[in-house]
Amino acid sequence: MKIYRSAAMILSVILLAGSAAFAQAQPDGKVGLISIERLGGEGGITKYINALNTLNKEFETETKELQGLATTINTKREELQKLAQQAQQPNSPVSNESLRTKNDEIETLRRQAEYKQKDVQARFQSRQQTVVGPVFAEIMKALQDYTVQKGYSMILDGAKLEESAILLTLDTKYDVTKDFITYFNSRPASSAPASQ
Repeated sequence: MKIYRSAAMILSVILLAGSAAFAQAQPDGKVGLISIERLGGEGGITKYINALNTLNKEFETETKELQGLATTINTKREELQKLAQQAQQPNSPVSNESLRTKNDEIETLRRQAEYKQKDVQARFQSRQQTVVGPVFAEIMKALQDYTVQKGYSMILDGAKLEESAILLTLDTKYDVTKDFITYFNSRPASSAPASQ
């Protein structure tokens, strides 16, 4: 038990020393947090949401096809389970051959779905770079401008910090997501042409 307390105490001293050194290196030490994932959600950055919607609409048919394939595979698996249960009954008309045939059919569909999913995913990522990438780059540039204009030393992605368990608690006054969204949406429209 003493080892754990000593380790915790050493870690606390290191963290305090590190934060003190950081605060000295940054004259005002003003740090803000933003949630990048909220930028594309309800009430987020209009231009970013529109780019995401355009991309999703472009792949709507493929998404429905993949969902249909998944539903068909699940249905056929349920049918196979029922057939397997029937095959266990005495004097069952269900043969091992029919079970193998049904299983092969499912496996063929699964491979088709897997291939199609990989293909759609690759094309989606390529289009995402074209459709959403320039908008995201514009957001990052605006975030840099916002950081300087508002006098922050740095702005961190709070959601990523929470996800990795680096950020354990937060006073919400340091979350500048909503303010940045308002800042970005109120800016004049970019003269850069939209990529299609």
